[in-house]
Amino acid sequence: MKKTTRIKKNHRLIVLQKLIITSAVIGFLSALLGNTLKKITEHYEAIFFTLAQQHWLLYLLFPILGFSIIYFLRQTLFRKKENKGIKEIYESTESKNKNLPAYKVSSHFLNGLITVIFGGSTGIEVSTVVASAAIGSVVQQKENLFKRYKTQLICAGIASGITALFGSPFAGLIFAYEVISRKWSRSFLLTNGVAVAVAFAFT
Repeated sequence: MKKTTRIKKNHRLIVLQKLIITSAVIGFLSALLGNTLKKITEHYEAIFFTLAQQHWLLYLLFPILGFSIIYFLRQTLFRKKENKGIKEIYESTESKNKNLPAYKVSSHFLNGLITVIFGGSTGIEVSTVVASAAIGSVVQQKENLFKRYKTQLICAGIASGITALFGSPFAGLIFAYEVISRKWSRSFLLTNGVAVAVAFAFT
């Protein structure tokens, strides 16, 4: 009996350690994505805006060019696979078998970057949310143990991405909870707490 109890305790400890390490990895990768997207976007947005101020016709041409590049990338590089925004995250968290594929990271990164720098009407927030959610989804697929924590780890990616964008762990946690998870749990607080702490440290 004591041996069984000890084995259960050891198993829980192993799960806890793996969750902490995995959450830290997700936090780092999502922060890297968010920070990179923000800095590159700000850099090229400033350049293109300066050019447009000097040549007013570019105000008309840039959005058309941006839309054309996104369309070309979707048709070729991403094989006509459509980006659905946050809806994709809901579809993943509500299904046991459906996961966000790895290509969603690069797809949403490029989509957000190109849309903003060429004067599109949306920001990089949604792209960061979906791309960082995809990071969480891909990482949790690496081990069967994490299947029961799928939503928590996806939220950890989202919370970290928001933390990187706005420099606020609290904003990341609240967004992940209110928009995606919608329920508190110890596993949510652990995974997301570790992830946003790591993300904030690298922001």
